[in-house]
Amino acid sequence: MADKKNVEKLPPVIELGGRSWELRMTHNVMMQYSSITRVPLDQLENQVARYDYLVLLLWLMLHSQDGQLKREKFERWLEDLGVKGVLTQLAEPISAAFAAAFPDPEELDEDEESEAEGEDAEADPT
Repeated sequence: MADKKNVEKLPPVIELGGRSWELRMTHNVMMQYSSITRVPLDQLENQVARYDYLVLLLWLMLHSQDGQLKREKFERWLEDLGVKGVLTQLAEPISAAFAAAFPDPEELDEDEESEAEGEDAEADPT
């Protein structure tokens, strides 16, 4: 059985504009999103409840994969999908992209415990 901490979280995949897109929360996407929205890191995940931030984040993730993608084309895809479609088909995968990018708080606690145990073992010469 695989160790839970060592299992790579796969990015969510969506279908939009006739192709598959992996929703990856990369460093570049995070920097652009944070710069544009001025939202602190600890509040980012809650901000995808705002439609404009949700669409902005989606745009940044798709554009990071295809720098030739035009904003107008992206907006047409969303118009074709409609607001309800965006919310029902895209909000969950975008939230999953956040989850894949950020560590689970329980995993952080486990890592801290492991490090503390390692330090104890190094300090004890017996």
